[in-house]
Amino acid sequence: MERMPSLLPYGLRLENRGGCVCAFISIAEVVALRGAVPMFVDIDPQTYTMCPFSLEQCITHAKKAGLLTAKGIITVDLFGQPSDHDKIQAIADAHKLWVIVDAALSFGATYKGKSTVSYG
Repeated sequence: MERMPSLLPYGLRLENRGGCVCAFISIAEVVALRGAVPMFVDIDPQTYTMCPFSLEQCITHAKKAGLLTAKGIITVDLFGQPSDHDKIQAIADAHKLWVIVDAALSFGATYKGKSTVSYG
């Protein structure tokens, strides 16, 4: 529940079917508690973090089906492994979505020489 306040400024509401794209169950719980419906994407089998290819596919298919009211993307850096922040941010920018990075599980890790806690 400690993640819940961070979502308050982002406007997730009940009408946000597919309100947020995520790949980690605790993030989905917080999104659901805000009244939105999370959409799940696959993970990268090497890092266990959000797969950018799966993210792009999910967003594209949901838009075509008229099911996307997503506001943003929440990715989790896991087991000291950072997500592919550049690719995820590029996808978010292309679809006008915000990105939140939960870096709590990658404490001390870096991505391209920068601390993972400085992304999102």
